Amino acid sequence: MKRLFFAIPIPKDNKQLLAAPFAKKDFFGIRWITKENLHVNLHFLGDTTDETQDHIKKIMPSVCNPIPSFDLELECYKAVSTNGKPVMLWAQLGDNTFFESLSYSLRELFPTDEARKPRPHITLARIRQLHQLPFNLPISKSFSFPVNCVELWESTLHESGATYKSIAQWKLKD
Repeated sequence: MKRLFFAIPIPKDNKQLLAAPFAKKDFFGIRWITKENLHVNLHFLGDTTDETQDHIKKIMPSVCNPIPSFDLELECYKAVSTNGKPVMLWAQLGDNTFFESLSYSLRELFPTDEARKPRPHITLARIRQLHQLPFNLPISKSFSFPVNCVELWESTLHESGATYKSIAQWKLKD
């Protein structure tokens, strides 16, 4: 079994823009996501059988074809907290009806226990053992990037964090 999720890839230039405000921030307790691993998560599947992977590859063209290409726009940088402590740093993207529709379609086809409203975001860092961020979040310079495909990514866990690789891609309607 492979640990899989649906993702929206981010153009290389936009990855540079997202990471630039944090380039010189190296602090104990903060594990930065590498640029090559930056993505927008659409739907996490978890451990997935070969049969399910075959089914995914078969039906995804019909899921993606009706959805037009769209843009996602950076809204702000945000610290996500649990019990008052920061646990993640996000690039929060603006709400988007096409993103929501795609996410809900994937949830319906491949059910998990996810019940929250889909919020497009990019996880920039995972945080441990800190009671507060050791820096102020930057003011974001708004930019957007095109979304013209959906990818199936494999997640492999390591002691130093996860690595991701795209194993399939489907185009959205032009």
